[in-house]
Amino acid sequence: ISHHHSKTLAEYKNEMFDLAITLCDNAHAACPVVPGAARTIHQAFLDPHLVPGTEDESLDVYRSVRDAMGKWIDTTFG
Repeated sequence: ISHHHSKTLAEYKNEMFDLAITLCDNAHAACPVVPGAARTIHQAFLDPHLVPGTEDESLDVYRSVRDAMGKWIDTTFG
């Protein structure tokens, strides 16, 4: 996934969505209502990039956030 990158709303201009989900407070503050989305949900998660530590500690934080997101998705959307 090293070639993946964050996308801006401009990349989705003129597209319509049933649902948009913001996952961090900064995104939600900047765009509480996503243009083109019929509904917007906000669920804040820790930004693992902001947590200091060794490479192993950082990896543990990323995995923890990944797992928390997965559980939230399963609980929220079945």
